[in-house]
Amino acid sequence: MKPFILLRPATLSEAAREAARPGSEVKAGGVDLLDRMKEGFDSPQRVVSIAHVPGLDVISAGPPAKIGALATLARIASSSDIKRLYPALAAAAEGAATPQIRNMATLGGNLCQRPRCWYYRLAEFDCRKKGGPTCYAQDGENRFHAIFDSDLFCCCIHASATAVALLAYGAKLNTVSPRGRRTIVLDDFFVRPTEDARRENVLTPGEIIETITIPAPPPGGRSVYKKLKEKESFAARRPVRRPPRRPRRRPSRTQSPWPRTPTKCAWQESRSSVLCAKPSLDLCHSEVAEWRYGLCHPERSEGSALVRISRFDWSRFFVAGPVPTLNGSSVAMTKADSSLRSE
Repeated sequence: MKPFILLRPATLSEAAREAARPGSEVKAGGVDLLDRMKEGFDSPQRVVSIAHVPGLDVISAGPPAKIGALATLARIASSSDIKRLYPALAAAAEGAATPQIRNMATLGGNLCQRPRCWYYRLAEFDCRKKGGPTCYAQDGENRFHAIFDSDLFCCCIHASATAVALLAYGAKLNTVSPRGRRTIVLDDFFVRPTEDARRENVLTPGEIIETITIPAPPPGGRSVYKKLKEKESFAARRPVRRPPRRPRRRPSRTQSPWPRTPTKCAWQESRSSVLCAKPSLDLCHSEVAEWRYGLCHPERSEGSALVRISRFDWSRFFVAGPVPTLNGSSVAMTKADSSLRSE
């Protein structure tokens, strides 16, 4: 990391004047900025810290809600009023990153962070977001890139989890700059790649987000946030075998006397199994075995999804509707049947 000058202004107006000077970057929680500086991706001469400016970490559920730019994701996720009135925002904040990062990351910083595209973050690739002629993600590694609203010009996606919920709520941003104050509708805040691939938002030099305002939810309205992802953790698990131990109390009918083991597929964790039946047809034993093998080894089954099946309790696994099998047909999953129970 190259040396820089750290400034700690007392007010947001003073911070905006300092941030408008060339070679300056604004720091709130510093999660994204410090990463870019340590990687040598950004090397600002002056860092303007607003972490100690008073009054920017307020959380007022209202409605309408008013949340300061320095409110951390952890506080937003744990706020009982936000959970009650804006549950999608609370869920988005709770599901972002890790607990350590949520304790440091701020709502304003989460909205203003730079993309996580690996071609953009690596100095070896002069991509369009850096002013180059090519988007390397189009023909390269693009598993987690955009497929909508990119026109194949720049395929990076915005990493903010809270922006999705705030867009659905119709939130507005209140900013401060050397030119004064203004209010920006969040839908107009982000810059699309076809407009300017090198920018992510409409903030001008020295302009800083002060608060986020969320309108009152409609009467009787409900909201929910769901994030589609591969798995909760990428930590490798080693199969472990242990001899059974004597339980301290007599197990019930739904409790297994075997201890839980971090194997890839703990079939003996529950006394129940899965009954598979095609609509108006019966599955033969070979098809059942093939389907269950695919659950144990998803990486070896063509077209199967990567799901978390370690320490899996089959007694709680219910799916409403048909589920595709390995050979393209459908099965309905219901409660266990003793004839298919794992030995």
